[in-house]
Amino acid sequence: MTHYKGVTASKGHHHDGKWQAQIRVGGGVLTWGPRFDNPEDAAKVYDIMAIYLKGPDAKLNFDGRPPAYILLADVRKFLWDKGVLDPARQPWLDEPQQFFKSPLL
Repeated sequence: MTHYKGVTASKGHHHDGKWQAQIRVGGGVLTWGPRFDNPEDAAKVYDIMAIYLKGPDAKLNFDGRPPAYILLADVRKFLWDKGVLDPARQPWLDEPQQFFKSPLL
């Protein structure tokens, strides 16, 4: 169990020590495919998904910085491919940095 928002133990017959980022969108749940060795990295990817989906109203675990080996563009592409990004409703999609106080990497 973890106290991070949007983080779940990876499933299987038994928890294998891996973690995944999940976010609710509409009536469903999107799960970031790659699994993480620690819940902190999963929480950071959740934060990025939340930034893209909820903009400045996003409730984050940290400061919006992804793990060093994850690119913002990869998370955005994942969400775009899932059909949950709408530039008309989410004006921060092109330049999310302008909506946040801390720098997004």
